[in-house]
Amino acid sequence: MTRPEHMVEEVLKTYVHIRVLKILSSSKEPLTKYQLAKHAATSLTTISKIVEDLSKHGWISRTNYRPVKYLLNRTPAVNRFLEFLSETGYV
Repeated sequence: MTRPEHMVEEVLKTYVHIRVLKILSSSKEPLTKYQLAKHAATSLTTISKIVEDLSKHGWISRTNYRPVKYLLNRTPAVNRFLEFLSETGYV
């Protein structure tokens, strides 16, 4: 299996990764894995892998309280990506 050449390929490897970023960008508060899975219409297993990918590269962070919730890190790279999604009409 070929490994990603760049962080972007890992962070944005599937449409569900992009959908999770979209969901978090439109949420007024952090969301649990269950909430993300429900909104993204996918499994908890898939969401667990996605939040691991996004967290590892600093695109999202997790809260320190239970239940654990996830939120976007508004870094320049994340903001530019969200701006691109907005310009295309996706967000």
